[in-house]
Amino acid sequence: MTTRAYWKNGKMNFLDDALDTTWKNGVWADCPLLAIRSNPHIGYEIMEDFTNNDAATMAGYTVTQAGQGTFALSEAAGGVALADCNSGTQHQGVNVQKLGNCFLPAANKDIWFESAFHVADTATTAQIFVGLA
Repeated sequence: MTTRAYWKNGKMNFLDDALDTTWKNGVWADCPLLAIRSNPHIGYEIMEDFTNNDAATMAGYTVTQAGQGTFALSEAAGGVALADCNSGTQHQGVNVQKLGNCFLPAANKDIWFESAFHVADTATTAQIFVGLA
């Protein structure tokens, strides 16, 4: 491996071109990750990988369902949360929301957001929103 420092817009991060060829053009390339991890006055990060939650109560989340939906943790490696509306008709879904103020947006401040999800339904019937609201 050839891990090295990479500078973009005055911010330094580490990368390895052999492991990730997209870093230089990705959303995180100019995020001051090292500075944030060193000084909480610069910023902070929230990593939700669904491995440290209370699976019985899903503490820290509120779940509302229009149908017979469910939200639960899976035992899959790396942490997986499963949201299923369990509906055969339109407009019946499940809404999962993290409780509390995770951050407070401010003028002229950046917010970096990334999410990974998998749709186990057909694209023509799935109605999905993943993001910040």
